Amino acid sequence: MYNAKCFNEFKNLRVIVDCTELYSETPSSVGAHKQFHSNYKHHSTVKFLVGMNTGGAITYISVMHGGRSSDKFITVGADDLLSSLNPGEKVMADRGFTIQDCLPSGVKLVIPSFKHKDKSQFKKDELHKNKKISEARVHIGRAIRRIKQFNILRQEVKLYQVDVYDHIFKACGYLVNFQDPFLKVEDELIHRIFIGLEPQQAVLWIKYKYKVSCSFANYSRWDTFGVKD
Repeated sequence: MYNAKCFNEFKNLRVIVDCTELYSETPSSVGAHKQFHSNYKHHSTVKFLVGMNTGGAITYISVMHGGRSSDKFITVGADDLLSSLNPGEKVMADRGFTIQDCLPSGVKLVIPSFKHKDKSQFKKDELHKNKKISEARVHIGRAIRRIKQFNILRQEVKLYQVDVYDHIFKACGYLVNFQDPFLKVEDELIHRIFIGLEPQQAVLWIKYKYKVSCSFANYSRWDTFGVKD
């Protein structure tokens, strides 16, 4: 599996997750209004959980939730994601995702350290850990921003779209995997992938095996391997 350099310190990291919200029309029903109202956005919203692998590929998008749902509630309800995790693997998230007790046995949660009331400052190793997590986790935000750049998602979600909006958001999310990469490709990795492969075979391997890597066709050093457009 391809790992971007920023994730090298986190061995067996399976997925980086975060939630995102999009503005929606306000339902007239009081009950529905409560479910859609976001305390964070102070508006009616819909909310999705998005997962990215260490190669920059969008690998998971949850069903749609109302803006009232917490990040933890959405993640705990993502049975298809949680059931796919294997012992020894890790999940990276923001500190608001206090879901360690909800993960399958043997799966570790990687989040920044908490600063408790009785602790005036972080220890040196905690500061280093938090810095590395922040540097790595920022890329899930970049991936989500790419999803939201599709024009169809820039408009307020209409109430008549609620039943199909899952499909719209997921289609946009997975189309991001076919755009230019936002994570740097390491030369050493490319050399390893290409061992034993003809140049054109390697292109197909990257495009269809790793999906996100389909955009590596724009990699500036293809000529090293004799690959031509």
